[in-house]
Amino acid sequence: MLIKTLAFVLHHFPYGERSIIVRMYTREVGLQSYLIPSARGKNSPLTPALMNPLQGLELIAYNHNDDRLERIKETARINKVDVIHQHPIKTTIAQFMAEVILRSTQDQEPNSELFDFISHAAEQLENPVNDLANLPLFFTLKLTEYLGFYPHALSGGCVLDLREGAFSVGIPHHPDFAKEQDSKAILEVLGKPWTQCQRTPLASETRLAGLKTLEKYYRIHLNERLGFKSLDVLHMVLS
Repeated sequence: MLIKTLAFVLHHFPYGERSIIVRMYTREVGLQSYLIPSARGKNSPLTPALMNPLQGLELIAYNHNDDRLERIKETARINKVDVIHQHPIKTTIAQFMAEVILRSTQDQEPNSELFDFISHAAEQLENPVNDLANLPLFFTLKLTEYLGFYPHALSGGCVLDLREGAFSVGIPHHPDFAKEQDSKAILEVLGKPWTQCQRTPLASETRLAGLKTLEKYYRIHLNERLGFKSLDVLHMVLS
């Protein structure tokens, strides 16, 4: 069966001598792996120039609802001009966000609201006037709302209980918590829209501590082996 869907590229890697497998998050069928045979050939439905992280695409693709690698029939850019990947900082942020999506949606059902959130975040990257330093923190935190474990704050709480997903006043009776200095950035942007978050002043080290805390938070709620490999590079670029 052929389906038409919007999609964002997350990752790609070689398969055999000439083929490539591309992981995408799609609006209609969620996380998908597509086999691109002869990716550099003239008749390839997806060229290497369209495989950058968070590249937005319109796809016509085969969908068999089983474990086989699907194939793409046709592709087109959502936006005619690729703004993100002409800018090193935006490219690095896109790589980080794509990694977070890929590592956190492995077992998720298709979710159109999640897709629309990703699409909105990509639009912020494309906006030339946005201050993007807080976008990775905002995105990683807000994504937990769609994954089902968005933290909440109790009155006066400043210690993040990573198991319960709540800011508490005291230290919990287990080791899975983040002290005030490690969760300050999260508390600063918690519950705020992006328009406010981008204007919230946060030091580079405070943002990094917040992202590392969220990495632990994801690990507890999704997969104990989960980690964000691009986080250190992101910190270097944004420092």
